[in-house]
Amino acid sequence: MIFKKSDLGIIIVAFASIGIAIWMPDIFSFISPSVIYILMIFVFLSFLGVEIEKGLKVFYQNLGNFLFLFVSKLILLPLLLHWLSKLIIPKFSNGILILSATSTGVVAPFIGSIVGADITIILVMVVVTTLFLPISLPILVATLTDMEVSVSFIEMVKTLCFIILIPVSCAYLTRRCLSKLTSILLESRYFLSLFCLSLINLGVFSRYAHFFYQSSKVIFICIIVAICLGTFFFLAGYFGVFTSQKRLRLASCVSFVNINNVLIIVFGSKFFGPLEPTLAAMYMFPFFLAIIPLRWVSKHGSMN
Repeated sequence: MIFKKSDLGIIIVAFASIGIAIWMPDIFSFISPSVIYILMIFVFLSFLGVEIEKGLKVFYQNLGNFLFLFVSKLILLPLLLHWLSKLIIPKFSNGILILSATSTGVVAPFIGSIVGADITIILVMVVVTTLFLPISLPILVATLTDMEVSVSFIEMVKTLCFIILIPVSCAYLTRRCLSKLTSILLESRYFLSLFCLSLINLGVFSRYAHFFYQSSKVIFICIIVAICLGTFFFLAGYFGVFTSQKRLRLASCVSFVNINNVLIIVFGSKFFGPLEPTLAAMYMFPFFLAIIPLRWVSKHGSMN
């Protein structure tokens, strides 16, 4: 059986926590201010078992592939999708642009660890795409839309260091210096990560629950568009690397599909109308359902 119980656990916990947060936002709103710290614990757990040295070696051996992935993720893919959406569904073109141009999400390493991808490669994608996002995204938005956007590079770097680099460093030191604690945490990492994931969803979606109380037709269309977008990301990630190595293809798929859509929920609500953040929120469907095709790739290794 390709589909594992762990995959089903993630999907159930993810959508159950989102549903509860939307249904009872006032009860769980107290979690919202703590989401950033829960994310740090989540990242710490995701990278606790990572052999960073080995992953960096793979990165340098495939530097050309990575450069192509960075450019494709932040520039080429957003340009292509914006052009296509202008032709097919112009109403969603802005939402598709900012979703496709955002960085790889901090939850991506956890998804990667579940399906057997190289987590360190995903970390590289998270770090690099997040660093360049304050430059690439405003340029694309300013060039292709009539919106004026100001994203602070310094603030984005500070956020990156706080949410990613600190817990990754702590995970590295814990693994090197506290082997017994590392073993205990690794044994219960899956359940601890699920608990953190549920708290993150409760905190985020209790704050933005109002996006879901709109026209049911709009929500349905956004779900369809989001799933199509996720499918496009998956294929772009899979065929974006010119290698038959399974771990590289898996890491590329995860990096492209599991984007930082929560950032776009916040970003879209500040600079756009209700449609863009609603589409970003509906992207939670392909975000977690992508585990199914990712597991297929993990088992078969090739779609050629």
